[in-house]
Amino acid sequence: MTGVQLVNVHALGGKAMLEAAVQAIQRRRADGAERPRLLAVTVLTSMDQKAMKEVGITGAPKLRVVKLAQLAKRVGVDGVVASVQEARAIRKACGRDFPDCDTGVRPKDSTVEPKSEDQSRKATPD
Repeated sequence: MTGVQLVNVHALGGKAMLEAAVQAIQRRRADGAERPRLLAVTVLTSMDQKAMKEVGITGAPKLRVVKLAQLAKRVGVDGVVASVQEARAIRKACGRDFPDCDTGVRPKDSTVEPKSEDQSRKATPD
């Protein structure tokens, strides 16, 4: 993993998988190598509540994202990847010291065609 700064896994892999990923990353420190930061992807920003239901995930996206972020923090993951729409809820639930990488940010003058837009939970910068 020379030069690797970030590694991500999907939080839907569950507690055991997240713990195994944390342990694997921690071994890098024991080897004397610089340890990459481990991020857990929560719910993809392309998924809205309807898409989540289609794959068997119930509840509002924000609720699922916060639950996954709390699980990731509890097992020792460095931070999460989530929609910018959930950033405030993640900070409230997990604390300001638990970083979230916000995705789904699009400029107001984006050249992405509306019919080709693949993101459901997005926002524009202030």
